[in-house]
Amino acid sequence: MCCYLEACPISNKQFKSLDFVLNGCFRKIFRTRSAKAVQNCMLVFNCMSMQESLAKRKCKFLANYVKSDNMSVKTLRHMN
Repeated sequence: MCCYLEACPISNKQFKSLDFVLNGCFRKIFRTRSAKAVQNCMLVFNCMSMQESLAKRKCKFLANYVKSDNMSVKTLRHMN
């Protein structure tokens, strides 16, 4: 689900909407209404919020970008 989110900027309101859907799925799976129980389940199953997941993917991309030996990437890096 998160694979195309890097291509467009997302507002905090949109992140909250995506997290609401994710939390709703956990509520249905575990048949609970407790937000604390949902948070605990997400921690146990290593499921991050959409904002955390996107931040992690962005950091990974930038780390690979910096280490890249590709000539076109090097040219773009030196242009900035």
